[in-house]
Amino acid sequence: MRKRITCSLAKHEENAYVAIMKHAMRDDVYVLVIGKTIAALRERHGKTQTQLAKDAGLTQSTLSRIESGDTQPDAASLRRLAGSLELTVPELTSKVEQAVEQAERAARKVVAMSSRTPWWVAAVAATGAAGLAALVGFAVAAALGGGAKSGKNR
Repeated sequence: MRKRITCSLAKHEENAYVAIMKHAMRDDVYVLVIGKTIAALRERHGKTQTQLAKDAGLTQSTLSRIESGDTQPDAASLRRLAGSLELTVPELTSKVEQAVEQAERAARKVVAMSSRTPWWVAAVAATGAAGLAALVGFAVAAALGGGAKSGKNR
């Protein structure tokens, strides 16, 4: 009886861990999409990281960490970044959401998965972290309407 209870608890803890990891991965993917979107928009505006960082009141190293998905901007930084990219926060957020939706559609087309499996979990399992990062990069480009544009036109 004791072994069955221990086994049941271990399975419960494993399920809880998996749920936490799926949630954490979703957040990590969202932070990656934010960063890739900001990088793509910066490039479209013809700005360097140093220029955008200065415009937004950030250090270049902080912007680099945001663009690589290593950290997420706080609310004030997100507002300043959006303004420096000639966007409102809702416009920037909308572009990020479009990229997330594009990435999910692409992952579901390419990777066989059940409808209950989070797309980012299946994408990482099938292609690894580098594959997920590439998928996100393509999704951001698609959500923003294709290739990079120079200048400040939107």
